[in-house]
Amino acid sequence: MKGLDDILKKLKKAFPYIPILVYFAFITLPIIFLILGSLGGGEYVTSPNLLPKISNLTFRNLERVIDRDLFWIGFLNSGIVAGVVTIFSVAIAIPTAYAFSKTKIRGGFISLIFSFLGWLFPLTLLVISFYEMSVWMGILDTRYAIVLSHLALVTPVSVWLLKGFFDGIKPSLINAARIDGCSLPEAIWNVLLPIAKPGLAVAAFFSFIASWGNYIFANVLIRSNEMMTMPIALQHFVTGRGALWGQISAATLLSIIPVIIFFAVTQRWIVKGFASGMRGG
Repeated sequence: MKGLDDILKKLKKAFPYIPILVYFAFITLPIIFLILGSLGGGEYVTSPNLLPKISNLTFRNLERVIDRDLFWIGFLNSGIVAGVVTIFSVAIAIPTAYAFSKTKIRGGFISLIFSFLGWLFPLTLLVISFYEMSVWMGILDTRYAIVLSHLALVTPVSVWLLKGFFDGIKPSLINAARIDGCSLPEAIWNVLLPIAKPGLAVAAFFSFIASWGNYIFANVLIRSNEMMTMPIALQHFVTGRGALWGQISAATLLSIIPVIIFFAVTQRWIVKGFASGMRGG
């Protein structure tokens, strides 16, 4: 009985770790199978085997993807679009979120809610409007069309995120800076933004990943190979003979590297940002 009690005690201690292990398995298994797919080739992806044969592991798929110009065109265009969207969405969100948070605007809350109206509709419906706007503005099949459509999608979320962080910052800090002779823009830049770095990091990270992986807008607004983004470039690995699953896995694996790098650079502030959000500012 003593041995059984010891086992039960160990199980009770281990029980809290079980859901954590299940969670990490759930989020890491897709990445693991993506790596195995890129190394094991299309035969492994379409086979029922859990693991590829060691003798079949090869870097050939990665080499073929790296040698394809279309992959790098998509990679470059996605990087440019996501970078511009991230910079402009945060730049627009800062003064807008400050106005919603620190000034009394009649109908401000309704306006903030109204800005999320686009999220209530399927993207397949919104893309029609952006297509018509792009034709009217003469920017169809350009990066401008993609940037504007992504900005319309991610900026309201960035405003909402930053407003939550600005709400937790005391107005007296801005007032003290104004008394010391700072203009309002100087007070925001020198006082508010350094405190709100975690919020800025969260908003920037969201904007980047939302723009980097967006498929539907690029699929409709882009016509030429020279302007295609990464999600569209992945389509070119599907040929008339079928899908090149090994190369698709390798290209997908390479395409997530910028997101990983972005997170690695900003993770210190992102973690603080999420922690501040859970604490309510």
